[in-house]
Amino acid sequence: ALLFLGFILLCVRWFMINNISNSNIKFFDAISSVGLSVFAKYIPGKFLVVVGKIGYINKKYNYPNDKLITYALMDQFIAIWMGIAFGIIGLNYIINYQFIGYLILAFWLLLSFFIFSYKPYLWTQNVLNRFFQKKKIELPRIPVNVTIKIIPFHVIYWFVIANGFYFLISSMLTTEVSYLTGYIFPIAVSIGIISIIAPGGIGVRETIIVGYLSFMGIDINDAVTISVASRLWFLIGEIFIFILGFITDRLFSGK
Repeated sequence: ALLFLGFILLCVRWFMINNISNSNIKFFDAISSVGLSVFAKYIPGKFLVVVGKIGYINKKYNYPNDKLITYALMDQFIAIWMGIAFGIIGLNYIINYQFIGYLILAFWLLLSFFIFSYKPYLWTQNVLNRFFQKKKIELPRIPVNVTIKIIPFHVIYWFVIANGFYFLISSMLTTEVSYLTGYIFPIAVSIGIISIIAPGGIGVRETIIVGYLSFMGIDINDAVTISVASRLWFLIGEIFIFILGFITDRLFSGK
């Protein structure tokens, strides 16, 4: 139930970042665009998962692709940023994790700078204008106040997914585990997203989960089993949102 709710919230995130940015779309179209493109992330490069939902909204509403790309990338950046924040909470359960924790915290602070500062936007625009000297490029930008409005939806999304993962672990072990164990899943997913080469973060996410559970004292065989089960568990959610996206596209696409 929490897994399915999490995927609905994934659509809510996409719906809200568009509507708050005055590119109004219907919620059913947000579900369709996310659902029908959800498996594109398993293609190396992960770009198609962004292009897929952008293409759907562009075809339906004729909004400029540059703005839609900005919304999609910002949604992804905030998701990674908040996922790492949840992971830092989960890392508090590991003894002598300080070095790893400081590295992750440093990366999180760097990502915070890119999300909330105006300078990275100016740097990117200047580089593009130097490269394309014959044509002045004006990149669309999401204001900080809009970004702040989007963050609560990411908090709720990761909270639901982390709790779902905690219950998954609890159902597979005979011993009790800390509630904070569930909070490692968001950071595992986030690092999986960052690893562009691995389709869908396959292998990366599982390695992080196994390492974390092993540090907690869970038997390595149980840790591997849980990591594999988490992939299958999440795949069920992806199948769910794909089917839901297919249904909403057929019922509410206006065709």
